Amino acid sequence: MSMEAISFIKPTEGVEFNLQLNPPVSNGAGNFASWFDNQMGELNNQINTSEMDLRKLATGETNNIHHVMMSLEKAKLSFQLMLQVRNKALEAYQDVMRMQI
Repeated sequence: MSMEAISFIKPTEGVEFNLQLNPPVSNGAGNFASWFDNQMGELNNQINTSEMDLRKLATGETNNIHHVMMSLEKAKLSFQLMLQVRNKALEAYQDVMRMQI
């Protein structure tokens, strides 16, 4: 019995997923804060882009509903990811504050 390798599936044109999940590794104190700030900026850009695509669809400038829905879903998933990162960071902070010295 032979098994074939799974071929790479090319993403849809115009759809890019650029969200970095791994913070850059260096010995700086503001490492996580700068990574988080950068990701929030990217998230803001994604949300603004998806809103602009939605407006174009509503005004009839574009008919590509698939691209608009992919853009909206990408922004939604990115927002949910950043919300979970924020929740975990807040939970870790609260755990540290509850520790007895």
